[in-house]
Amino acid sequence: MRWQPCCSASALRNDRDADVRMKRLRIGSVLRPRLLAASALFLPRTWPYLEPQVKAAFDSRARSWDTTVGALHTAALRAALSSELVQECRESGGLLVDVGCGTGLGTEMLREAFPTRPVLGMDISLEMLKVAASKEWSRKTHVYWVVGDASRPPMRRGCAALVVLMNAPPFVGSLSRLVGPGGVLVVVWSEGPRTPIWIDPRLVKLVCRRNGLHRFEQGRAGGGVWLAAARG
Repeated sequence: MRWQPCCSASALRNDRDADVRMKRLRIGSVLRPRLLAASALFLPRTWPYLEPQVKAAFDSRARSWDTTVGALHTAALRAALSSELVQECRESGGLLVDVGCGTGLGTEMLREAFPTRPVLGMDISLEMLKVAASKEWSRKTHVYWVVGDASRPPMRRGCAALVVLMNAPPFVGSLSRLVGPGGVLVVVWSEGPRTPIWIDPRLVKLVCRRNGLHRFEQGRAGGGVWLAAARG
């Protein structure tokens, strides 16, 4: 009896090619957001070339976005808002700004933590902001929404007591300019190093120092990591 192969050599090659493509896809899904994070931190001039793709991606996911986040998504932000540096900034005047606010998960937490202070949610995606503005809590007083780009925030220098950036490109250079005297910049990665847009907090500290934010506090909660950097 003559042996018959169960599959052809070309089929095996196709299978191997498919495996390679899948591996590249998995690697790319991790590397692309991290390259975006590094570009935002160190090469923000590249952002205009990337912004249209990022905006389109989030516009398309706006309606289903809240179904993709779990209960632990905001644990690190909740811990950061209880930190000593953030508590100190309660005495500072100015806005509370949630940058890259998406559908407003972090914005709602800011409103709860500072119920009498004006809170501004900013995002490049109008569709995300429409979802955020449709929520019952967002109709409360002192909550505002603006379409804006974190690399060129449409607010004046020193206007903010607290700037929060959760799972968003870390445009620390431009955002630190919003932080007024005694104010704080908080950067949150809700899944720690597993966050797609993760970048080493030590690198974020380096850029913070270059922009006048010299006091730091850092912690973990619910698998996430947060970093607070204060002016003064």
